[in-house]
Amino acid sequence: MVAPDLSGSGGTTDHGGPLTPADLAGEVLAAADDAGLDRFHLAGHSLGAAIATHLAAHHPERVDSLALHAGWVRTDTRLRAEFGHWLDLLGADARHGTAHFARMLPLAASGPVYGRARAPRRTRNWSRCWRRPWHPGPPGRPRWT
Repeated sequence: MVAPDLSGSGGTTDHGGPLTPADLAGEVLAAADDAGLDRFHLAGHSLGAAIATHLAAHHPERVDSLALHAGWVRTDTRLRAEFGHWLDLLGADARHGTAHFARMLPLAASGPVYGRARAPRRTRNWSRCWRRPWHPGPPGRPRWT
């Protein structure tokens, strides 16, 4: 299994400029190449699903199968507004040392069932996981396009 950290997440460096699905698909392909994989099965969640779809569409000779969860076909007005709100929260968190985005994400991503199914302690622990890897980069220079 190869599970790369994409630019600006995990242990990577954020180059400060915008990233496109093609850029990120290229990073996944480079990780597969580095692992010596000519063909592979590909899974993706959320942005990972969009990246996996892009990679499979542009390199079908490399992808044996896709497993996609919570992806989207296009960034419409509602999604653009949601992503913009996320960037605003990330920027405010970076400036003030808060974790509003980390606390909001489980609610936005999982909907009402999440709140009914999760105990408050587990919700706090889950949101702590999201505090570490997310950093918006320099103010006014969002990473997502």
